[in-house]
Amino acid sequence: MWYNDRYFYGSAQGTMTYEYLKNLKATNQTLKLLNSDNFAMTLSFFRAVFTGARETTLPQSRILQQLDDYLYLLNQSYDGLFPRPAQAYLDDFAASGFLRKYYADADEPVYELTPQSQKALEWIESLEKREFVGSRSRFNLIFELLEELEFETGMDDKTRIAKLEAQKLQIDEEIEAIRSRRSLRFDESRIREHYMEIEEIARRLTYDFAQIEYN
Repeated sequence: MWYNDRYFYGSAQGTMTYEYLKNLKATNQTLKLLNSDNFAMTLSFFRAVFTGARETTLPQSRILQQLDDYLYLLNQSYDGLFPRPAQAYLDDFAASGFLRKYYADADEPVYELTPQSQKALEWIESLEKREFVGSRSRFNLIFELLEELEFETGMDDKTRIAKLEAQKLQIDEEIEAIRSRRSLRFDESRIREHYMEIEEIARRLTYDFAQIEYN
């Protein structure tokens, strides 16, 4: 038979087992958010007021007003689908662990996305069809890392010197090309790739820092 106990109870070969995934669905905050009844309203609101607006924290008065406005628009379009007051939904966000509520320097509480909610937004964004750019940058990064690893661990001194001499020659050629006014600048596609890559790395760094702080 193709399966055995390790697919159900786990083994040293991995954690993608039935028992692990069942428990993950029951306990993971990101999956709870994605599986919640109001996940479309919740995530679209979070996207609009936090990541879309490049906000990290919002005071209660501001986020409450924005949520009230957003619920009004949704209720106008979807025949009163969200009948509860904005405060009730905001309280649910905090109680469910989708938003972190705390007091900073003022008496008014502030709210911020939890790392789990950020991860849910990232996952939804990853499903969207994106323009096919950025792949070349990632491939280049892979090759650069492999070359660096080989240079530092797999080459003798003679080979390393020869490689450095080749790099020096390439740099000299690029300097001469600039002096000769030959164009070596990125085209529009390469510029767009780099901007997208920078944006992706910056977003992931923000998530990583938030995860460290939250823990």
